[in-house]
Amino acid sequence: MTVRTRIAPSPTGYLHFGTVRTGLFSYLFAKQNG
Repeated sequence: MTVRTRIAPSPTGYLHFGTVRTGLFSYLFAKQNG
């Protein structure tokens, strides 16, 4: 089974630490689970 994750964009449009952190966690979760 393929795991897909999504990162919602920030309302302001700027990339910030919270978005990067969530993206990293999502990437690692998807990588670990196939």
